[in-house]
Amino acid sequence: MKIILIIITASILISCGNNSGLQQQISELQIQNDSLNKIIENYQSKYVYERVFIKHFKTNAEPNKIGSTYKGEFVFVPDVRNDKVEFMAKSGVTKIGYDESNPIILETNRGDYGAYPFEFKIMSDTTRIFFKPIIRDSLSLSNQNAGYDGITISDIIVAN
Repeated sequence: MKIILIIITASILISCGNNSGLQQQISELQIQNDSLNKIIENYQSKYVYERVFIKHFKTNAEPNKIGSTYKGEFVFVPDVRNDKVEFMAKSGVTKIGYDESNPIILETNRGDYGAYPFEFKIMSDTTRIFFKPIIRDSLSLSNQNAGYDGITISDIIVAN
């Protein structure tokens, strides 16, 4: 019984002496935490991506003729997996994707970071195509990149 009391007393004395070491570690961790909070505050006032790349290009070799199918990709980088793009096309003859209750939503294929494939049938001499990024990434939305959410980007396809 005396041995147990001696061991308990010794461990209490040793742990009391270790208190200053724990206090020093707590102080160091607090300084690191403050530093990281400053970095995060600075980061949140900037764009998540300094440059955003937006490009539309044709992916099939068929000439742009009335009645032919136009295949393309809309590239919107930064790419975040849960972001989507609404697609619409309008010519003098038809409107594609203009039904707000049922819009055409483009998604990237796995591994095609930022490339949203689409296709439509050319029905007129000129067809206007529209892309509207739908940003759902919480980090992007909490920063300046939220400005890209819902903007409409357009291009014109001219039949040969």
